[in-house]
Amino acid sequence: MSACASSGSRRRRSGSWGARRRPRHDALPPGGFSVLHADSTTNTLAFQRLHTTAVDGEEDTEELVIAFNRSDTRQKIALPGLGDAEIHPLVPIFASRGDLAVIPSLTITLDESGRPPAFALDVPARTAVVYRRLQDEDYR
Repeated sequence: MSACASSGSRRRRSGSWGARRRPRHDALPPGGFSVLHADSTTNTLAFQRLHTTAVDGEEDTEELVIAFNRSDTRQKIALPGLGDAEIHPLVPIFASRGDLAVIPSLTITLDESGRPPAFALDVPARTAVVYRRLQDEDYR
């Protein structure tokens, strides 16, 4: 009986965690979902969540990119582009382990040969990172 009670309390805590996050990040529950990268050889995955709302006739889109690195080494996760929108800076807002301050933002590699720029996320080993669009308050 105590095992059931323990299991039930875990579910409640999980639900309250989600409930606390939903008001701050509309892209999580109702938003669109698209896989940006999946590679079983490097054990990496990245996907995008989008949610658009209209406020006073203006559209506002919240975007989150979630990247997973299950390998034992740091991985660069190549992104093909972020949906139909223009590419924009992303900043990490959550990491499952380690210091968030040492995780770089979206990296862009430019090539003089005329090829389009390459976009990647540099994700530490055995870590999940959540990124969001750069906002005005991020500038220092």
